Amino acid sequence: MVDEGPAIVHIVSTLERGGAETVTLDLIRALNGIGTRNTVICIGGRAGELEADYVLAGASIVILDWSGKPAHCALELSRLASAIRPHAVISNLSLPSAVFLMPFWAKGVPVRIARIHSDSDGRADSIRVRLKRSLLRSLLKVASTQILAVSPAALLYAGGRGSVLGNGVNTDEYRFSGVKGDSCCAINVGRPEEAKNRRRLIPISEELTRRGSPPIRVIGRPGYDLSSADEPTIEFVGPVAPIRPEYEKAGCLVVVSTREGLPGVVLEALACGVPVVSSRLSGVEMLARSLEGITIVGLDESDACWADAITQAFKSRRSADAMLIASSVRSSEFSLSNVTAHWLSELKLSHLAGRIARS
Repeated sequence: MVDEGPAIVHIVSTLERGGAETVTLDLIRALNGIGTRNTVICIGGRAGELEADYVLAGASIVILDWSGKPAHCALELSRLASAIRPHAVISNLSLPSAVFLMPFWAKGVPVRIARIHSDSDGRADSIRVRLKRSLLRSLLKVASTQILAVSPAALLYAGGRGSVLGNGVNTDEYRFSGVKGDSCCAINVGRPEEAKNRRRLIPISEELTRRGSPPIRVIGRPGYDLSSADEPTIEFVGPVAPIRPEYEKAGCLVVVSTREGLPGVVLEALACGVPVVSSRLSGVEMLARSLEGITIVGLDESDACWADAITQAFKSRRSADAMLIASSVRSSEFSLSNVTAHWLSELKLSHLAGRIARS
């Protein structure tokens, strides 16, 4: 009889290209090395642009529509828990993970992990919202066996119970390979979401072009905030896959978000030897304490201040600092191999770690 290996269930909203979805894909690829069977449940009613990548990684995809059919969705989660009989379930839905983990708690799934990817839900701090957060935090204590947050601030948002496990970057895929071109172009990578704050790039880009630098290259889908209509103030590239060639040509990654967890794009850029100039985000500040190449600039600082930091980053990119930046990631706790080892411990699968080394 063939040993199929332990079953792991991953719960996400959709499989669009984003931080939680990308790191989940990396985790599934790593778990394949120990023979796990991975099922991904999308509760947003659809899959997304990463569906083919997940299938190629060996994951089975289940589509549920929580917003349209919540009762049916809850019953189906319970049925799946019985049918799959997973060893572990990981919900990547922040505080609402409490709701989606409950059917697996009821079925006695031994490992139930709530993954907290952000330090806020971005909602106004009304009495109703505070009560809802408090209720979900209380439910998490029952529904989950462990809460894993990407940063200390994200853990605090979840109620302070649990531990911090940062995201990891594949340093074999994202690596320093020299500097291509003059590396005097700043890039931004992000989705058209309010928290990404992409409109803030326009005046910064204007200041850079006044100084003789190219406009900021914006990589991501067009939206209400930015599109090709904003050229030539910025250079709107649109979605790009794979993204690594963009890092290889870049002189700096610019992050102007108002809210993030632990941005994967920051780790990707650093692993390629690209300096990062970022707004003051708790997750990025955590990275800056142990990695080279990060400059923090407040969103309330002037455009000239941002341009100064970006111009200085260009100099680092064209020097030996670039290799130092990349090597600091490779040897850090944020390399995918180290993060995967931590995940195996949390999933109670450390005894299978040797299979990854042989795969």
